[in-house]
Amino acid sequence: MDDRLALEHLIARLKSVVHGGKASGAMAFREGRFGDAQAAAKQAEDAQKYLATLQDLQKKWARITLAPGQATPRRSRIPSSKKLKGSEYRIPILQALQQMGGRGSLREVLAIVEPIVKDRLTSEDLSMLSDGRTLRWRNSAQWERNAMVKEGLLLANSPHGVWEISDKGVSLLNSNGSDDLPF
Repeated sequence: MDDRLALEHLIARLKSVVHGGKASGAMAFREGRFGDAQAAAKQAEDAQKYLATLQDLQKKWARITLAPGQATPRRSRIPSSKKLKGSEYRIPILQALQQMGGRGSLREVLAIVEPIVKDRLTSEDLSMLSDGRTLRWRNSAQWERNAMVKEGLLLANSPHGVWEISDKGVSLLNSNGSDDLPF
């Protein structure tokens, strides 16, 4: 593993520790375990400080490892021709929501979408984003969900983390032969 990837891995791990500390602290607080909540908050705070230090080190490392006159490297985007188009997640998302009775969490929806699209996913779709935790296809499906909300195919006022099909989404799905669902 090269030094840049090692730093990215450590940063991703620290982000996970920060998130986990905040989540466990919030849960402990809701349950009235205030000592545990305070300890978790302290852990998250310490990890956040280390994270900021490591991110600063990452920037400095990138500058000092450049050859004289070399521009700072930018992350390149994957050409859209090398990954599944966002619109190809649309019908599978609607099918998943219909199967679940009209609504579901991100995790539940994508668990149903995955087997529907798996044969069309490219190696780029199956690669991780730079955060080291998110598969590119899952991120693309989430972006498509945003487009679907803007187009009125999914409800915009759903609770956080919940995807809900709208009447317009049901109509689109029905017009695309939802009787032939693969499940």
